[in-house]
Amino acid sequence: MKIKSLLLFLIIPTIVVAGLLVYSNTAMLGEQPGSSKKTATAGSQQQTALPTDLEFLKIFFDTVNSKNMPFAMNMLDPSFSSTEESKKTWESYLSSFKSIALKNTEEANKNEWTDIMHIYKVTLTVETSEEYAKATIPYFGYDNGDNIRWITLKKGGDNLWRVAGFATGM
Repeated sequence: MKIKSLLLFLIIPTIVVAGLLVYSNTAMLGEQPGSSKKTATAGSQQQTALPTDLEFLKIFFDTVNSKNMPFAMNMLDPSFSSTEESKKTWESYLSSFKSIALKNTEEANKNEWTDIMHIYKVTLTVETSEEYAKATIPYFGYDNGDNIRWITLKKGGDNLWRVAGFATGM
Protein backbone atom coordinates (compact mmCIF):
# COMPACT_ATOMS: atom_id res chain seq x y z
CA MET A 1 0.00 0.00 0.00
CA LYS A 2 2.77 2.39 0.86
CA ILE A 3 4.37 1.78 -2.55
CA LYS A 4 1.12 2.57 -4.37
CA SER A 5 0.63 5.82 -2.50
CA LEU A 6 4.30 6.69 -2.94
CA LEU A 7 4.03 6.05 -6.69
CA LEU A 8 0.87 8.18 -6.92
CA PHE A 9 2.57 10.87 -4.87
CA LEU A 10 5.49 10.95 -7.37
CA ILE A 11 3.68 10.21 -10.66
CA ILE A 12 0.93 12.84 -10.42
CA PRO A 13 3.32 15.79 -9.79
CA THR A 14 5.66 14.48 -12.52
CA ILE A 15 2.79 14.40 -15.04
CA VAL A 16 1.64 17.89 -13.98
CA VAL A 17 5.17 19.34 -14.23
CA ALA A 18 5.74 17.70 -17.65
CA GLY A 19 2.42 19.08 -18.89
CA LEU A 20 3.29 22.58 -17.68
CA LEU A 21 6.70 22.39 -19.36
CA VAL A 22 5.14 21.39 -22.70
CA TYR A 23 2.51 24.12 -22.33
CA SER A 24 5.02 26.86 -21.48
CA ASN A 25 7.47 25.70 -24.16
CA THR A 26 4.70 25.91 -26.77
CA ALA A 27 3.81 29.42 -25.60
CA MET A 28 7.49 30.46 -25.67
CA LEU A 29 7.70 29.44 -29.33
CA GLY A 30 4.88 31.84 -30.17
CA GLU A 31 2.30 29.14 -30.76
CA GLN A 32 -1.12 29.05 -29.24
CA PRO A 33 -1.24 26.16 -26.78
CA GLY A 34 -3.24 23.34 -28.31
CA SER A 35 -2.66 24.50 -31.91
CA SER A 36 -1.00 22.17 -34.35
CA LYS A 37 2.60 22.90 -35.30
CA LYS A 38 1.70 22.83 -39.03
CA THR A 39 -0.85 25.63 -38.71
CA ALA A 40 1.44 27.79 -36.58
CA THR A 41 4.35 27.31 -38.96
CA ALA A 42 2.26 28.14 -42.01
CA GLY A 43 0.96 31.30 -40.33
CA SER A 44 4.41 32.50 -39.33
CA GLN A 45 5.90 32.07 -42.82
CA GLN A 46 3.79 34.63 -44.67
CA GLN A 47 5.56 35.82 -47.79
CA THR A 48 5.49 39.28 -49.26
CA ALA A 49 3.83 39.28 -52.67
CA LEU A 50 6.01 40.19 -55.63
CA PRO A 51 4.98 43.29 -57.58
CA THR A 52 2.73 42.77 -60.59
CA ASP A 53 3.89 44.00 -63.98
CA LEU A 54 1.95 47.26 -63.58
CA GLU A 55 3.26 47.81 -60.05
CA PHE A 56 6.75 47.16 -61.38
CA LEU A 57 6.35 49.85 -64.08
CA LYS A 58 5.32 52.40 -61.45
CA ILE A 59 8.22 51.42 -59.18
CA PHE A 60 10.67 51.60 -62.09
CA PHE A 61 9.74 55.13 -63.15
CA ASP A 62 9.55 56.30 -59.51
CA THR A 63 13.07 54.90 -59.05
CA VAL A 64 14.36 56.68 -62.17
CA ASN A 65 12.69 59.91 -61.04
CA SER A 66 14.33 59.63 -57.60
CA LYS A 67 17.74 59.28 -59.33
CA ASN A 68 18.46 55.93 -57.68
CA MET A 69 20.42 54.73 -60.70
CA PRO A 70 22.03 51.61 -59.18
CA PHE A 71 18.56 50.29 -58.29
CA ALA A 72 17.08 51.38 -61.63
CA MET A 73 19.88 49.62 -63.50
CA ASN A 74 19.10 46.40 -61.62
CA MET A 75 15.53 46.72 -62.90
CA LEU A 76 16.71 46.32 -66.51
CA ASP A 77 16.74 42.84 -68.01
CA PRO A 78 20.36 41.62 -68.34
CA SER A 79 19.91 41.05 -72.08
CA PHE A 80 18.85 44.67 -72.48
CA SER A 81 22.10 46.07 -71.12
CA SER A 82 24.54 43.22 -71.57
CA THR A 83 27.81 45.14 -72.06
CA GLU A 84 29.52 47.68 -69.83
CA GLU A 85 29.18 50.27 -72.60
CA SER A 86 25.41 49.76 -72.90
CA LYS A 87 25.05 49.86 -69.10
CA LYS A 88 26.85 53.23 -68.99
CA THR A 89 24.73 54.54 -71.87
CA TRP A 90 21.49 53.49 -70.17
CA GLU A 91 22.58 54.88 -66.82
CA SER A 92 23.40 58.22 -68.48
CA TYR A 93 20.12 58.12 -70.40
CA LEU A 94 17.98 57.36 -67.34
CA SER A 95 19.73 59.88 -65.11
CA SER A 96 19.29 62.67 -67.68
CA PHE A 97 15.64 63.39 -66.83
CA LYS A 98 14.88 66.32 -64.56
CA SER A 99 11.67 64.47 -63.82
CA ILE A 100 9.75 61.54 -65.24
CA ALA A 101 6.39 60.17 -64.14
CA LEU A 102 4.18 57.36 -65.36
CA LYS A 103 0.91 59.00 -66.38
CA ASN A 104 -0.96 56.19 -68.13
CA THR A 105 -0.55 52.52 -69.06
CA GLU A 106 -2.37 50.43 -71.67
CA GLU A 107 -1.88 46.79 -72.56
CA ALA A 108 -0.31 46.55 -76.02
CA ASN A 109 0.15 43.69 -78.46
CA LYS A 110 -1.76 41.41 -76.10
CA ASN A 111 -1.65 38.59 -78.69
CA GLU A 112 2.16 38.49 -78.27
CA TRP A 113 2.08 38.23 -74.48
CA THR A 114 3.44 35.17 -72.74
CA ASP A 115 3.67 34.24 -69.07
CA ILE A 116 7.07 35.96 -68.96
CA MET A 117 6.73 38.84 -71.48
CA HIS A 118 4.26 41.74 -71.54
CA ILE A 119 4.19 44.95 -73.60
CA TYR A 120 2.63 48.20 -72.43
CA LYS A 121 1.95 51.47 -74.19
CA VAL A 122 2.81 54.09 -71.58
CA THR A 123 2.42 57.82 -71.39
CA LEU A 124 5.30 59.41 -69.52
CA THR A 125 5.26 63.00 -68.34
CA VAL A 126 8.81 64.23 -68.76
CA GLU A 127 10.88 67.27 -67.98
CA THR A 128 14.17 67.00 -69.84
CA SER A 129 17.52 68.26 -68.70
CA GLU A 130 18.87 71.18 -70.72
CA GLU A 131 21.87 69.08 -71.72
CA TYR A 132 19.68 66.46 -73.41
CA ALA A 133 16.80 68.62 -74.64
CA LYS A 134 18.08 68.61 -78.23
CA ALA A 135 19.76 65.20 -78.25
CA THR A 136 18.48 62.75 -80.85
CA ILE A 137 17.37 59.16 -80.56
CA PRO A 138 18.92 56.83 -79.39
CA TYR A 139 20.62 59.18 -76.94
CA PHE A 140 17.47 60.87 -75.80
CA GLY A 141 14.47 61.66 -77.99
CA TYR A 142 12.01 62.96 -75.38
CA ASP A 143 10.12 66.25 -75.41
CA ASN A 144 9.02 68.16 -72.35
CA GLY A 145 5.48 67.07 -71.49
CA ASP A 146 3.76 63.83 -72.42
CA ASN A 147 5.68 61.20 -74.38
CA ILE A 148 4.37 57.82 -75.52
CA ARG A 149 6.60 54.74 -75.37
CA TRP A 150 6.11 51.00 -75.65
CA ILE A 151 7.80 49.19 -72.79
CA THR A 152 8.54 45.47 -72.96
CA LEU A 153 8.70 43.71 -69.60
CA LYS A 154 10.27 40.33 -69.10
CA LYS A 155 9.99 38.11 -66.03
CA GLY A 156 13.27 36.64 -64.83
CA GLY A 157 13.97 33.27 -63.25
CA ASP A 158 13.41 34.92 -59.86
CA ASN A 159 9.81 35.83 -60.94
CA LEU A 160 10.62 39.56 -60.87
CA TRP A 161 9.68 41.75 -63.83
CA ARG A 162 12.39 43.77 -65.56
CA VAL A 163 12.46 46.27 -68.42
CA ALA A 164 13.55 44.46 -71.58
CA GLY A 165 12.90 47.21 -74.11
CA PHE A 166 11.83 50.78 -74.85
CA ALA A 167 10.30 51.65 -78.22
CA THR A 168 8.85 54.76 -79.81
CA GLY A 169 6.31 52.77 -81.82
CA MET A 170 4.95 49.31 -82.51
